[in-house]
Amino acid sequence: MIRIQASQYVFNHHAPPIHLHFYGQSDCLPGHSYGPAIRDHYLYVFVKQGKGIYRSNDTTYELQANDSFLLFPQQLGFYQADQHDPWSYMWIGFNIGKRDSFVQFAGITPESPVISHESPAAITSLFQQLFDVQGSPAYTEFLVTGLIYQLFAAVMQDTAYREPISRSTSTADVYITKAIQFITDNYAEPLSVPIIAAQLGLERSYFTKMFKDHAGVPPHAFLIQVRMNKAAELLDKTNLSIEHIAYSIGFNNINYFSSAFTRLFKLNPSAYRKLRKQHDIIRE
Repeated sequence: MIRIQASQYVFNHHAPPIHLHFYGQSDCLPGHSYGPAIRDHYLYVFVKQGKGIYRSNDTTYELQANDSFLLFPQQLGFYQADQHDPWSYMWIGFNIGKRDSFVQFAGITPESPVISHESPAAITSLFQQLFDVQGSPAYTEFLVTGLIYQLFAAVMQDTAYREPISRSTSTADVYITKAIQFITDNYAEPLSVPIIAAQLGLERSYFTKMFKDHAGVPPHAFLIQVRMNKAAELLDKTNLSIEHIAYSIGFNNINYFSSAFTRLFKLNPSAYRKLRKQHDIIRE
């Protein structure tokens, strides 16, 4: 017997594409500064040791070891090493596919650009791995890109990131939207109401009532509806066997699938496919 352990994480393709410009590190002289100036890319700076200031939007931030800041594209910024305890820092210059992505994914904004890191060892280690990268250009590009994503994941952990909720959107609406997206993305997996509720961090009975109150149907019925709609699409547009279609949409029992399909469409899968093909012939 083969035991399969399913991952508890389901990815919704939130990570933005990153375009790296440069990275490096500096041990600054007392009073060394940059700016005021703007850049056409993001600049993330992590302070290894020492002190300095970062000024943006008429606000001055005093930074020390294990702090970092993000300078946004087209944002006027100025930073300077302390006169008595000048900082050493590491940096990454980059762009991303959507200009607002870093705000959304890392919880950093132009109005709140400074982070005090609780896990600086992870960030320091990842920077050091970047500096140690060697090899062919193709190998290096993949390795560096992977390390950059790991670095931003570590940053996100220290920003205690949570997906923003609009003031005009109720908490229940947010949960229902997430549940619908989760079901739509994973209908072919062995889903159940407890699994969906756990994905949202909610108790099963509370989630079931909330979903029915807002969506009009229980979550299990919605899951069946999504699966049946996909089955109808596969019956219409492919030559897959009914058994293969059942497995493809998350059913392990073909009889159970056929019964569920018939209840919804008032035709069994074979009759539905035959009717659709006749309709296509007439239409042609």
